[in-house]
Amino acid sequence: MEYRLCPSILSADFNRLGEQIKILEKEGVEYLHIDVMDGDFVPSISFGMPVIKSIRKESNMFFDVHLMVTEPERYIRDFVECGADSITVHAEACEDLERTLEQIRAAGVKAAVSIKPSTPVNDISHLLEDVDMVLIMTVQPGFGGQKYMDECTEKIQELRELIDEEELDVDIQVDGGINDDTLETVMRAGANLMVAGSWVFKGDVAVNVRHITGKNPQYQKRAGLKMIDTIIISGGNIQNGFALDFLKKRIEESRGKKIALVAADKGMEWFMKNREFIPDLAVGDFDSLSEEGKKYMESLKGPEIIRLKPEKDDSDTQSAVNQMIRRGAKDILILGATGTRLDHVLANLGLLSMGKEKGVHIAIADQWNYITLAESGTILHREEQFGKYVSFFTVGGDVTGLTLRGFKYPLNGYHLTVEDSGLTVSNEISEETAEILYESGQLLMIMSRD
Repeated sequence: MEYRLCPSILSADFNRLGEQIKILEKEGVEYLHIDVMDGDFVPSISFGMPVIKSIRKESNMFFDVHLMVTEPERYIRDFVECGADSITVHAEACEDLERTLEQIRAAGVKAAVSIKPSTPVNDISHLLEDVDMVLIMTVQPGFGGQKYMDECTEKIQELRELIDEEELDVDIQVDGGINDDTLETVMRAGANLMVAGSWVFKGDVAVNVRHITGKNPQYQKRAGLKMIDTIIISGGNIQNGFALDFLKKRIEESRGKKIALVAADKGMEWFMKNREFIPDLAVGDFDSLSEEGKKYMESLKGPEIIRLKPEKDDSDTQSAVNQMIRRGAKDILILGATGTRLDHVLANLGLLSMGKEKGVHIAIADQWNYITLAESGTILHREEQFGKYVSFFTVGGDVTGLTLRGFKYPLNGYHLTVEDSGLTVSNEISEETAEILYESGQLLMIMSRD
C-alpha cells in the first residue's frame, strides 16, 4: 500500500500557483488534487479545463481530478484531454454510475468514485472491483476549511475491511479536515491517500510538506523501513532468529495485505526449517538445494515452481526478482543476499539499481545491515532506525548537492565522490528525525548495528 499526500490546489495562492506546484515537486509530492465544482452539485464554483490544461504544461505530477459536478459523464473526455490522470465522480451525481466508470476507464485514466458523509459505503461496495480508488468525503463537499466529521472514521474502517477481504488493489482517499489532529486517525482507519488544502498551502509550502510527511513514517520515501509486497529468501547468510522476527514484523505491519513469499533456489532450505511459512513461488536451477530440500519442495502443494537451466545469464536471486517485477511487485525485500561469496553480494547490490530503473524499490537485509538506495527527500526516524550507524556511498557516479540534516555529522550541498567513501561512513542520527537531500546521482544507504 502506497501512502501519499495529495495537496488540493483549491487552497493554493493562484498568483503563485506555478511556483507552489514546483515547490511541491521539489519536496517529493507526486499527487495533485484538483477539485472541479460547478455551483450546482455543490454551492461553490472553482476552476475547470483551462486551469488544468495550463498547469499540465508545467508539471509531471499525477493529476487527481475530483469532479463535484452534475452529470460528470458529459465532461470526462474533455478533462482527460486536458491532462487528468485520474477522474473521481460522485456516486450521488451519476444516473448510471457503472456506465460513467466504464467511460472513465475507456478514456485511458484511473477511475474513482466519491461518496458524501451521509452516503453509506454499501451504496458503492458492489463496484469495488471496477474502481482504482474510493474517495470518502469527511466534510460536506464544496467548501474548504471545514472540521473533520468523526463519524466518517467508521466508514473508512468499513471500506478498508471490504477491500482487504476481497484482496483488491483499491486506494482509499479522504478529503476534508485533514490536519495534525486527524492524520493518524484516518491512516489507522485504513486510508492511504490524504487530501489536504490549507494544511499544505497556508504559510511556507516546503516547510509544511516536510512537517506533514515527517509526522508519520508510512509517508516516507522508499528508502526507509516501509511496507513491502514481496519477500525473497535467498541462499546466502541468514540468521534464523533475525529472519523470523523480521518477517513476522513485516507481515504484521502489512495490515492484512498479502505479502508474496519467494524462495530463490537454496532459500527453500529456510522454508524447510520454518514450516509455518510456505512460499508462493520457488525460482532457481536448484543446484545448491540439498536432496532433503528438493524432496521438501516437491512435497509442497501450494507454491508455483519455476525451474531454470544451470547455464543462464542471471543469478537465481535476480531471476526471482525479475519474476516478481513482471507480476507487479513494487517493494521487494531480500533476505539471504549477503554472505561469504563477495561476488554474489556485489551482484545482489546491483539489483537495487536495476529495481530503481524499473520503478521498483528493493532492499537487502541481514542481522547486521539494512541496505537500499536512498531517494532525495528521505526522512529517517531515530526511534525506528534499523541500527545505530548510517553510511552512504555513491553508485555509478558522483552524488551532487548532498545535504544531511539531523545527523551527528551533517553535510550541506556536498559533492560526494567515490574517493570520499570514508567521509560518509558510520554517521549517526542525532535528532528525532534526519533528512537526506541531494540533486543528482544514486545514493546507497546502509543502516548497520554492531
